[in-house]
Amino acid sequence: MDIDKYTTYKSQYLEQYSQDVLAIWNSFEEKETWTLNSEIHDIAKIFNNLPSVCRYPLSDKTEHALADLIGLIAYLPFTESITAMAWCGFNSDAWGTAIYEYAYTTYNESIEKNVLVNNQIVIASKTIVQRVEEVAKISTLQTITGHSI
Repeated sequence: MDIDKYTTYKSQYLEQYSQDVLAIWNSFEEKETWTLNSEIHDIAKIFNNLPSVCRYPLSDKTEHALADLIGLIAYLPFTESITAMAWCGFNSDAWGTAIYEYAYTTYNESIEKNVLVNNQIVIASKTIVQRVEEVAKISTLQTITGHSI
């Protein structure tokens, strides 16, 4: 699949999910009061530039970029957020995995070390982890049933 535009990727990515799943995700979004409006903030334009960012090899120097991406992705509406994570992974397995691993580690360390829950990166990391868990549940059910749910 040769995709160079985020909006094209988004529509193709979401086709794997049924209308029922998308409706559930939309219901999550209706409860979200903290998210950015993707259209106003022109998220597609930002994410069209991500492939160039994801070409950089991961290192200590890119850790700050990971934290910034987690912060941005967590403040997107649910569906846009999971699509953005998938887009990062589509463009670079290493970056896609690193975003989730960084969020997962940050969130779990905050629990272990009893870090204040009002820390922005902890809140963003928790949001990412919870959203990935929701998508994983759907993927598991689709695998078990052998069809789109």
